[in-house]
Amino acid sequence: MQGAEDGSVLRLTGPVGLTPVEQVEILGQGIGRPLTAYPMSRSETHDALFASMPPPYASAIEGFFGDGTIDETSVNDTVAKVTGHAPRTLQEWVRENAGLFA
Repeated sequence: MQGAEDGSVLRLTGPVGLTPVEQVEILGQGIGRPLTAYPMSRSETHDALFASMPPPYASAIEGFFGDGTIDETSVNDTVAKVTGHAPRTLQEWVRENAGLFA
């Protein structure tokens, strides 16, 4: 999120660190459909990304996750500091937005 007073980019997290597998499980529970996340090799991931989106996006996503640039299992207090409110859990977000997945 951009908008810090000094122009820096803010990293926003929820209140709990979740692995991708946990995120998919929560989404599936919230929308009432079984969803399964499974690990893919770097080669499988590369092929799937480049088959489904423009190369610049595929490269960025592959680097973020494959190289460990993004770690969604860590938590910070940025949301509370910026907004004055605790961040919502993924379960809360899914309940509020389940209709988007219908």
